[in-house]
Amino acid sequence: MILATAAVLVGGKSRRMQGARKAFVEYDGRIFLEYALKCVSDFVEILIVCEEAELGAYMNWLDDFTAPYRDRIKLVADLQDDKGPVCGIYTALCRATYENVAIAPVDMPLLKSPFYRAAYFRVQDKKEQTSCVLAKVDGRVYPVVGIYKRKLRSVFEQSLSQNQLRMMAVIERINPVYLTEQDFKTDNLKGQFVNINTLDRLTDLAV
Repeated sequence: MILATAAVLVGGKSRRMQGARKAFVEYDGRIFLEYALKCVSDFVEILIVCEEAELGAYMNWLDDFTAPYRDRIKLVADLQDDKGPVCGIYTALCRATYENVAIAPVDMPLLKSPFYRAAYFRVQDKKEQTSCVLAKVDGRVYPVVGIYKRKLRSVFEQSLSQNQLRMMAVIERINPVYLTEQDFKTDNLKGQFVNINTLDRLTDLAV
């Protein structure tokens, strides 16, 4: 068990998914949210971060969710509306019980738990002296796949106050450590980083 918080960012309804909630989109017999929760199920505290208007839908779903880690899941609402992942991460950092907070997207159903275990041990490494560990795969940075320390919430709070909602602009102020393919020689890390944000992408994944 990892003594840290994990937060799954589910967002709201997706225009590119024809108005559906991405969290409830089904792939290979399970919805995206189940894949994301399973990926971070080693963490002692798990948050689902959603828009306030969506709380009821997720509460209803959780009522029927019977995974062994169900009791460790909490549902929290974004502290501001319509502010994207910057607010999602800020909310997670504010609501987390533990200092280290893993952030997981809801729309990457192929992502596996070994990445988060490695990121946790890396952020704990005193030699690194870092407050953030993120994924960087095939040269692309994934700001919503990694671990942030709670003390970074002031950076996100300032970005929100300035209406700076570009995640990469926030990341430039943090100077994170990156985990890349070279850190996972025995795993197909690149194959796990498939972001499904359209129905066409979902169809391609199912083929």
